[in-house]
Amino acid sequence: LFTNPRLPEELVKNFYKHEQGVLHNNQNLSALVNQKPKALTKVRTEFFNQWMTDVQRVLEVGGGGLNFAVSMAKSYPDIRFDELDPSLPQNDFLLPNLRLISGFLDLAFADALADRYHAVVAFHVLEHQYMPKDLLKIIKRTLVDKGLLFLEVPYPFSPFWMRKPIDACFRTVHPFNFTLRSIQYLLESTDFEILGHDMSSYTMVRIAARVGKANGILIPLSSRDLSRIDRFMNSWKIYSRLARMKAFAKPAHLYAEWAWYRRKNVNML
Repeated sequence: LFTNPRLPEELVKNFYKHEQGVLHNNQNLSALVNQKPKALTKVRTEFFNQWMTDVQRVLEVGGGGLNFAVSMAKSYPDIRFDELDPSLPQNDFLLPNLRLISGFLDLAFADALADRYHAVVAFHVLEHQYMPKDLLKIIKRTLVDKGLLFLEVPYPFSPFWMRKPIDACFRTVHPFNFTLRSIQYLLESTDFEILGHDMSSYTMVRIAARVGKANGILIPLSSRDLSRIDRFMNSWKIYSRLARMKAFAKPAHLYAEWAWYRRKNVNML
């Protein structure tokens, strides 16, 4: 799913370079190294740990507050972690096995690598790309044969009472929003095979994939799929209006939750 008309590519690039790029660059590095794992970090770690055997070098892209990177580096002292983010204040070692790199994941970075990574982590990065397929191709260049990719993206068909109002949600600079079907096709069409996925967080989907030949088969949306999408979006619009009215907020929430589980809408596409 993407907004129509699409934002111009140059506008998206400038936003991330000049606006988003300074989001974290005033962080206190000593405070970052002492932070405790957050609840979401624990969920991510539990899911991805099952594929960490034989991993020696890991690159995380766009880690922001570094909670996941710090937690993993402390849990796996023998694994080398690199954190790549343009908002990092400087190149430095946060821990003996956690290196901070201020920069972007692009062809220049990938081609300059002396040693490729065994795993790349990208949480809430893909939906911000103007051409997500191009980013996946670059990631593949940074990985060893059979290298791992750990992704997490927002899931647009999650319970909307757990989300922002629909107008606020889609004002976020996400050139793309992915369904399970579309993310699977995107990965397989760039020679990644999916190892598993997790939707326990409802509003997002995390995926483990591995470099390897896969048949990227695009399954078109059926008329029934389109009808379900239309019904879902209309329901979200109505809920968003009612949730802003104090008198209707609680009843709207209870009804939306009851209707959701009654119709089993979770993982709809």
